[in-house]
Amino acid sequence: MKHIVQYSGGAGSAMAAYLVAQKIPKEDIILLFHDVRGGHDEDMYRFNADVSEYLSLPITEYSLDKTMWEVIKEQRCLPSYPWHPFCTRILKTDVADKFYSQLSSFVNPYSEQEFQLYPDEPFTLYNGYGVEEKKRIKNNCKAPYRVEYPVADAGLTSTDCKRIISEEWGIELPRAYQWFEHNNCIPCWKSGSKDYWHKVWEHYPERYQMAIEMEKFTGHTHFKKISLSALAEQWEKEK
Repeated sequence: MKHIVQYSGGAGSAMAAYLVAQKIPKEDIILLFHDVRGGHDEDMYRFNADVSEYLSLPITEYSLDKTMWEVIKEQRCLPSYPWHPFCTRILKTDVADKFYSQLSSFVNPYSEQEFQLYPDEPFTLYNGYGVEEKKRIKNNCKAPYRVEYPVADAGLTSTDCKRIISEEWGIELPRAYQWFEHNNCIPCWKSGSKDYWHKVWEHYPERYQMAIEMEKFTGHTHFKKISLSALAEQWEKEK
């Protein structure tokens, strides 16, 4: 049995990995990470290395060799749909499914055995959602994968995870947490908050400019009534 922690580079999934490692032999744990090229704050990679060293668990990276910006250009639209943006599907969900198919013929009974990493090996997935994310946990239930939520089961919130990691583990949290609740891609196209986008404009101006270029390239705007370029002009005047 393999135990796959869906590691995202954030506090919740780091805590999930820790909790799983308390009850499962480390040789049976896969700390699975899907990078999003050009998406994350660079400090996340430092955090990943620190967490890996602290847990004595290597990170298994399995990623699509495309940037977030390349995917947007291929789709010729913005990934602004709030429920399941295509960037998440293409860069994470589909990539994860491909990895899982190499572990167990239960997931993909038509795959050739020699191409599987662990032929016929059953597995359990572990997600880092906190106890406050019950709605996300409910929406995340999908067959045929067995998914457990060790952080929520332990009664821990995202805030608890951040405190434990910084104060008890002695690991500096990813820089993006200074401004954002989650250590997601920057920008996170799921956000419809102008306050969020103002923070991107202020702290990640190059990323914000790339988002403006994507609006121009696709001919669509993230917000219905105003472009990111116009918002930037407004904020510049308000300085």
